[in-house]
Amino acid sequence: MKTVIDTTGIADIMELELIPFGNNFYTTTECGGAPYSVTKRHCWASKCVRDSPAADCFTGAIVSQHGDVEIGVNRMQACAKSQNTTWQEYWPFLYCMESSYETKGIDAAEGCTNGTKIDYTKLQACYSGKDGDAAQMREAKKTMDHPGTPDITINGVHAPPPWPGTYTAQFLIKRVCWAYTGPKPVACTSQVVVQDSMTVTV
Repeated sequence: MKTVIDTTGIADIMELELIPFGNNFYTTTECGGAPYSVTKRHCWASKCVRDSPAADCFTGAIVSQHGDVEIGVNRMQACAKSQNTTWQEYWPFLYCMESSYETKGIDAAEGCTNGTKIDYTKLQACYSGKDGDAAQMREAKKTMDHPGTPDITINGVHAPPPWPGTYTAQFLIKRVCWAYTGPKPVACTSQVVVQDSMTVTV
């Protein structure tokens, strides 16, 4: 995604929303809880991410596909997202956290606020308190059922990757350019995009 955003003109014609909940789900009476399973996740999404969900849809323990580190990083990202009014303000923090996921987890948060408008004191307060619960819940309620991650929609239309689980910069740029109805930036008419080259990975 960084390559897409760094391509001249593309960020200007898109509104990016990352939903930091991934393949996680809340424990419920009907769908169950840990250990993680895709069947339980699909059950939770179908029963809970809709109008009039069951009372326990967002009250149980979160079950993560990849463990506590993923839950923590998602919660931190949800809290950071709640502080910002534009995706451009949030993006540098997100990218930094994702880049540090394997090595630092949530410990990367303070350093990742450097150069952003995110207040680390407020971020930590959110993460440690009820505001963090609310931030996670907001993101969970936006997490429609999906086959896996990454999962991308453009203008509300699912954009499946050209290969299972693999998106490329050119693929995404081309889809953004197709969806945008205003004046196209130069990147939308470049030979690389026109040919839909699949040589640069996200």
